[in-house]
Order: sequence, then C-alpha cells, then structure tokens
Amino acid sequence: MLTVFRSNRAETLAAILAAQLRLHPPAPFETVQVVVNTWPTSRWLGEQLAEGLGGIAANIRYPFPGSQLRRIVQTVLGEEGGAPDPWRAIDLVWPVLELLPHLVREPAAAPLRHWLERRDGGGHTLERAQWQLARSIADALDDYALYRPELLASWWAGEDDGSDWQALLVRWLRQRLTVSPFGLRVVEAIARLRDDPAPIAGLPGCLRLFGLSSLAPVQVGLLQAISGRLPVDLYLLTPCPDLWQRCSQRRAALSDAVALNQPLAGDWLVEAPGLEARFGRLGAEFQQLLEGTGACQLGSATERDGFVDPLALSALEEGRAEPFPLLLQLQRQLAEPETAQPLQRAAGDSSLEFHACPGRLRQVQIVRDRLLQLLHANPDLQPRDVLVMTPQVDLFAPLVASVFGDTEATGVALDWRLTDRSQQSQAGLGRSLLTLLQQAGERLTASSLETLLESGPLRQRFQLSPEEVAELHRVLQQVGFRWGIDGDARGGEASGSLSWAIDRLLLGLVLPDAPGLAPGETAPFAGHQGLELLGRWLHLLTRLRHWLRELRHPRRSPAWAETLQAAIEDLFADGGDQAWELPPLLAAIDDWQQVAGGCELPVAAPVVAAVLEERLAADAGRFGHRSGALTISALEPMRAIPHRVIVLMGLDAGCFPRRRQRPGFHQLEQQRRLGDPSAADQDRYVLLEALLSARDHLLVTWNCRDERKGEELWPAAPVSQWISWLEGKLGGKVNVPDLVVHHPANPLDRRNFLATAGRPPASCDRRLLQARRLLEQPLPPEAPRALAATPSPAAATAEREAEREAGTFADLRHWVIQPQACWLRSLGLQPNEWADATADLDPAELDER
Repeated sequence: MLTVFRSNRAETLAAILAAQLRLHPPAPFETVQVVVNTWPTSRWLGEQLAEGLGGIAANIRYPFPGSQLRRIVQTVLGEEGGAPDPWRAIDLVWPVLELLPHLVREPAAAPLRHWLERRDGGGHTLERAQWQLARSIADALDDYALYRPELLASWWAGEDDGSDWQALLVRWLRQRLTVSPFGLRVVEAIARLRDDPAPIAGLPGCLRLFGLSSLAPVQVGLLQAISGRLPVDLYLLTPCPDLWQRCSQRRAALSDAVALNQPLAGDWLVEAPGLEARFGRLGAEFQQLLEGTGACQLGSATERDGFVDPLALSALEEGRAEPFPLLLQLQRQLAEPETAQPLQRAAGDSSLEFHACPGRLRQVQIVRDRLLQLLHANPDLQPRDVLVMTPQVDLFAPLVASVFGDTEATGVALDWRLTDRSQQSQAGLGRSLLTLLQQAGERLTASSLETLLESGPLRQRFQLSPEEVAELHRVLQQVGFRWGIDGDARGGEASGSLSWAIDRLLLGLVLPDAPGLAPGETAPFAGHQGLELLGRWLHLLTRLRHWLRELRHPRRSPAWAETLQAAIEDLFADGGDQAWELPPLLAAIDDWQQVAGGCELPVAAPVVAAVLEERLAADAGRFGHRSGALTISALEPMRAIPHRVIVLMGLDAGCFPRRRQRPGFHQLEQQRRLGDPSAADQDRYVLLEALLSARDHLLVTWNCRDERKGEELWPAAPVSQWISWLEGKLGGKVNVPDLVVHHPANPLDRRNFLATAGRPPASCDRRLLQARRLLEQPLPPEAPRALAATPSPAAATAEREAEREAGTFADLRHWVIQPQACWLRSLGLQPNEWADATADLDPAELDER
C-alpha cells in the first residue's frame, strides 16, 4: 500500500511518523529505515522522533534514496548486496576512459575525435581534456539510467542504426561490465513484482520516505510497484493542497500519454495564482508523477492531508493577534488560498525582509548585524534557531570567517558553523596534497609556493612556525626565486628557479658573500638566520623540490597509489593535529584504485588531483548541522528544515537560479520530459521550502552593486518576481517603503548608525561607530607653512622631469601589471603600504637594440 502524507509543516509530518511508529512498532531488534535526501534532515528528524517517542529514538537509520532503492532492487532480483554499482558516474568514468581511444576511431565518434584533437588530448597520457570528456559521458549515461531507461534499453539491445556513438559505447560497456544499469534493473524488478507472486525474502517491513521533493520517474515507478509487497509511506512537504488538486485537473484534461510525459508548460503556470506557480514546478511535477498511470501501481494508494493554518497555530501557541506577520500570512495563503484574507503588512513588520547589499563583504556584515539585532530583540532566540543558506558558499566562506569571527567589532561572541565544505576546501592535509598535485602540472611560482606552505600539517612536519615560514618567503624573494623548479623548467636558465635559490642558500653556509664569487653562476647568499633555522628551511625546500619533480611524471593508477602514500608519509608523517584527515584520504586513494586499477593509461598529476577531490567531496555537508550553533550552509533542495530565522544570502542575478551546463550530446538536452532534473527549478523550489520552514523571520539578500565598476545590479529573477508580486498584493511600493532595504556602500556612512522608519541602526560594529564619530569631529586648523618651505616652481618642475625620465619604464611596467594601484598612487594613496608583495616575474628591461 502506498500512503502519501501531505502537509505544509515538517513538524506535522514528523509527528505523524512518530505516531505511526508508536501505533505499529517494529520488532525489538529491527532497524527502522527512514529514507531522507540530506544529512541535515536526518539530524533534525532524529531529534523530532526522539521527542515524539518519549525521549529516545534508537536503532533508526537514515539512508539516501539511491542507496536504499538499489538495495531493494538487488533483493527483488536475488542479487548479492553490498557490491558497488559500476554504472555510477564516479566509477563508470574509468571503463569509459579505457574504451575512449577505440571509440574515437569510429566514424560515428568523429565529433569526439575532433574535440580531443583541438585540445591536444589524443596522446597516450591521460590529460585533463580526456578526463573531462570521459566524466561528461559517464554523467550522461548515469542520467539516462534514471531519466531515459527506455532509450538505454534500446541501445542495450542493439536497436539502433549505428550512427550514434553513445549506443556503440553502451554495447561495449555491456560486454565489459557484469551488471546492467540501474534503470534497466528497476524495469526488470517491476516486471518480476508484477509477474511473480512468490514472497521475496529480505525486503524491509516498511519503506518510509521523508521530506523528498523529487524523484526520478523510474524511482517513482519502483515505489508504486513495491507497494504491492510492503507498506510504502511517503511524507511529503508541499506548500498547498491546491497544487495537488491542480495536477489532478491537468491529468483529467489531458491524456495520460501527455500529462505524464510532457513537463508543465507556461499555460499551467499562468493558471496558478500564487507563489506556487512561480516557484513550485519541481513539486508539481513530482506530484504529477506520483499519480501515475496505474501501470506500475501494484498496491492500493491513498492520500492523507495534514495541512495546518499557520495563523491559527500562531494565535494558539504564542497568543498573537491581528495583524499577523506577513510571513505567516503568506504561509496561510499557500495552505488555504480560498479562505485567506488579503495580505496586510503592519508598520515595523520584520518577518519578511529583502536587503539590497553593495558587495559581498557588506552583505555578510549586514547579515551579521541584522542577526545580532534579532537575537537582542528576542531573548528566547538562540543561535541554533538561525540558518543561513547561500548558493555561493565557497565565495562567502572566507568573508564569513572574517566577519562572524570578529568578536571585537561587535563585542558579541557569536557561535557559528560553516558546513558543506569538504576537507580539501581547507588548508589541511587533503588540501595540501591536492595543491601539490595541481602544482606538479603547472609552473611553480613564488606565489604558488607561498600558498603551498600555508599547510598546517606541512609546517608541523618540518617544525616551522607561521612566522618562520613568512620569513622564509621574504628570504626567497631576496635570494631571487621567481618561478620554475630548476633550469629545465625555465628553458635552460637556472637563475630565478627554486633549485638555484636552494644552491645560493647552501653556498652561503660555506662561502663569503664577496663580489665576483659565483661558482657555477650561483652567488652565495649570506643571510642573518641561524644555522638551525636555515637547516629546517633547506630540509623543507629540498623535499618539496623532490616531490614536485617526482609527481610531474605520469604513471598508471597502481603506481600512483604507492607514490602518493610515500609522499604523504614523507611530507606529513602522521598528520599531526590533522591526523583525522589521513584515514579518509587513504580510503579515497584505495577506492580509486579498486575501480581504476585496470586502466592502462598513464595518468597526469592534475587528473589525479581532480579524481581525489571528487571522492573527498562525497561527504561534504555531513557534519556541522544541528550542532547548537548558528549554521551557514549551501543552498540546496530539502535543506530548509524548520528554523525560527532563515537567511537566503547571495541571491544574485547570474548566480541564482543555477543552471547545469550539459554537453551538446546529452539526450536530456534534446527534449525535456516530466520529472527531468532542472537546477533552475530546484533553486526556485528552495524559495518555497524556505518560506514554509521559516517560523519567525525570513531574510533575503543580494549584491546590488558591482564591486569593481559600481554599477547597479539586480537581484535574481525569482527574487524580483517575488518582490513585484508582493507589491501588487500589498498595493504598490508606496505601501511597502521598508520591505526592500537599500544599504549604503560605505560602512562608515552615517545612515548606518541612525534609526529610520522604526528600524534600529543597520550597523552593530563598534569600531566603525568609533571611526564615524572621529570623522564627525572638526579637524584642527593647520598651521601656516613658511615661504621658504615651498620649493620654487622651476625647481619643482625640474625635479618632476628628472623623476619621470629615470622611472619611465618602471612606471610603464607597474601600470601594465597593476593599473589600479598606479591610479591610486597618482592620487597620493599608497595601496598595500605595509604589505610585502610577492614577485613572480623576472626583472625586465627595454632592449633598444
């Protein structure tokens, strides 16, 4: 039996699930499986079930849909469980790489051959171009298994005319791999469930799925088929019952062949009156798929609604009276569109705010200050009740660390956690190894060496403090290192390379720094550092030079495993304080070897870095959620679990909604069907999920000024549509003057420290306030200078002419490299006045001959 529980509140769905577990308790030693789609949902749902089950929720696992449905298919087909699926894109790329040299020789694959030839990717070494092509092909075949199983089945059976290289590749993969793709196995499992009534041992007692907003059509068909053998409970968070009813009406107006294959078009969206039309296509298509044609529905199906009126619940729990906050009115209008009253926004209503912020740094500062104001205004509001999501988590990560971690600016120690960044995103052991591999395939420069030496485990291994490493960079600049490992990397000219700099340091230990003394065209460098410190520097530099030379040589995968393990042991030892990174790093190398051990192609170091980075990123976002601190995470579907305050940060035009770039040969690009994945639809649906999950406040921010040109930037299209829709419902801009807050670009602008229109001052930064007060003070009068202190006009002109003639080329060179800095110097400003810039280029002179 398939039961769909629908509600507009995740807490209601969690309470229904807890009630089901109480009414139909599992066996004492049975492990309860609840399928979720994100790590945060599993953490939050575990807390909710513990409350609903009397304080303890034990022996409950939260698998993801892909892994759980694969286990069910294996059980139905009688296959051995636990074996990895070779058709997953991350593993399929290696068989594709082995077959790619043979494939490009086929006439049908001429476009692939031409693409590789233009990128010099047709050699005997696996370079990045070949890797990217094979990865794109593997992604496409993985998508076909879920969204085009009938096409894959025709290729599998050889039902094609031979003009499509993808069909040829699928037949070759059939001969090479031992199992069929997941989509074809699902079709086979559905046929067995329909034709063979015999009991199937090993199936779970009940299949529970919580909070999913989408599934592939073939996965929906499997749920409908397996419901004839076991109870299937789907707990669906949906914005409104009207969305479901409209799907039923669409199916009644169209034939099943059209309604269950064609995606929702613009005419359907025009008929929907509210926000669900603008943002809810992903959920609507999922609900349309759940209705199905009945071809796969082997068990009975029923729906149970648990929609809640947010206004009635708020009045009952918190004693609120009209006018209710705008956020709750929007939630009610989604849940009960027929009985909802027209929207009203009271003065000072801060439940829904839009902030236009000039620049990313100002955006993070504004979000921090606004959250501090909300925490101050609501004593019962805690940091754990706040969720900040952004589609640009990697760009905002350093800004968040500098702004939220600056406790001296606000005087408040705000507890926060940044999630969804895997271990290679930080300067730890994994990131250091990846940087080393990437650097082995590129030109070594003084700046890249400086980045490499930021590694904490590397410094700890060679017993160097951050100050000693900074001093090493200054010494290398004085010695003359600019770029290149050795003379071979510089075309035969050794001076300026890392090896040449090491030789100068070594010669400085035994020879004096005398003019003309330069054995082998290498002059000794006499520094003032102690012998012990210089020895640790030389030990670090020589080992790095050795491994950079060693990693430049392509090798087969098994040889890479040995080389990487030796490099890790030599450069990082046991990992020191970052030793916890070592097991997952070694496991990623071992997993790669298991799937790529048969690949005969020598692999270049940048490709190895890409492979390991992808495998290390698999657990990104697993930790940090529901830690008791303010959470800052990536903006992903089904991520907006209930919080009192939700902030959507960085919704810039061009960045949101995100668009997935597929290659031209991808079949999903040829024609879109109902249920096909769409990154834009997923991001739009996130807005609805955030609107449903925010309990007290929802803040939306974006960058409104170009950080270089100062030009005005517009918010993302969904945000603009939302604001325009609200203005129409609320009676125009004149009735919502503070719905969209525009902030000054200058953090020292006095408007940031003044309360306006019933709102508190925008800034909570005490240092900026002190600086603003100093600016408000009148400057003391400047004492008049004596006439003798002013040079004569003729002398000043002659001095300027002499400086111009002496520095003409130097000024030209500086202008070519740093035009902005030259412009600032012309205004009397000195950028990076206290910073020592790292020079990566050799000194150059004009040759007039």
